Order: sequence, then C-alpha cells, then structure tokens
Amino acid sequence: MIDFLVSCALGGVLNDDTIPTLRCAAIMGSANNQLAEDRHAPMLTERSILYPPDFVVNAGGVISISVEFGVNGYQPEVARARVDAIESQLSSILVEADARGLTPTETATEMARERINRACSEKLAERPGLTTARSSR
Repeated sequence: MIDFLVSCALGGVLNDDTIPTLRCAAIMGSANNQLAEDRHAPMLTERSILYPPDFVVNAGGVISISVEFGVNGYQPEVARARVDAIESQLSSILVEADARGLTPTETATEMARERINRACSEKLAERPGLTTARSSR
C-alpha cells in the first residue's frame, strides 16, 4: 500500500477498472479531470481513499496566470498569497464534506458554483443596466 497516488498527466484514470485496484490512502494529482465520470468520486470515498478534487489541488497555475493578466500586472506577493490560500480552502472543503456526508468533489463543486453566482450577482448589482441572457428572455 502507498500513501499517495499522484496522477499528473492523463485525465480519466480514475474509472470502473482502476478504482477497485487502488491501494492508496489518497490521490493528489495535477492532471485535469482525473475522474472518468462524477460517479467515481463516491466510489473512492467508499474505499476510504481521500480524493480532493483536481480543480482545487492544481489551482495554483490558474491563480498565477489570473494575477499576471490583472490590471496591475504580475504581482508575485499577490499570487503567492492566493496560492497559499489553497490549503485553507481545501481544509474547509474536507471539513464541510465530512460534516455533510458528501464527497469532497460534490462539496467543492457546490462551493464553486455559489462563489461564481455570488460574483455574478455582485457584478450585476454594480451595473444596473446590465442583464444576463437568462434574465432578458
């Protein structure tokens, strides 16, 4: 048995064929879309394999690029602070998932949707004449 499986290059590697053969405590990789399908997250939980979602674990690259293309140009201290926050965000996801009996993937997805909806609502509030495609129908 190994402690961590680090899947870094290929998506879809966690599937019906591979999950039953895994002998690890956790999967922490940087590959995108490691789950072949969303239904595979509960399979990992049932096997007591911790799977923090890839879009949280490998968010550092996207965060760094978002700072680089920001209005003020690249600010390494801003990028570092945001990347450092991944740890506390992941901790919050794991605690919330455990408390609610959900997988970390379900919890992280729900939290991301809430964050996106909140940001969109704030932008719409800042610009009263702006409407979404959905609201203008």
